[in-house]
Amino acid sequence: CDALDADFSNININNIDIKNSKNDCIDFSYGKYRINEAYIFECGDKGVSVGENSNVYIDNILIKKSNMGIASKDFSSVYVNKAKIINSVICAEAYSKKQEFSGGFIEIQNLECKKLNSTSQTYFSDDGSKINIKNLNDI
Repeated sequence: CDALDADFSNININNIDIKNSKNDCIDFSYGKYRINEAYIFECGDKGVSVGENSNVYIDNILIKKSNMGIASKDFSSVYVNKAKIINSVICAEAYSKKQEFSGGFIEIQNLECKKLNSTSQTYFSDDGSKINIKNLNDI
């Protein structure tokens, strides 16, 4: 199960610290969400998963040891000022999961991405999705 799962909401989070989730650390759907500071460690699947027509704004986030860092899918948008993602297979991914929606969008102003290994990717997007990274430090 997800550590934090919010649907159909409008939520502002000042500071959040999540460790050892078996699935997603944060999962948002059908709403508007804002996070000032987030510290996310050891997520079984995604650090932050955003879907089903949601808008998420994150000022500063650190994600360590998650399968995927940030995911946006199904007509959702994620805007991040500063992200540091360490030891993930994919740092950012935008895609369409459900056929009734189109893809996702991610914009990151400053991304520091330290991938899990040499076969890991910095980011991935499918044909109906877009990822825009302004400043990338791929380490």
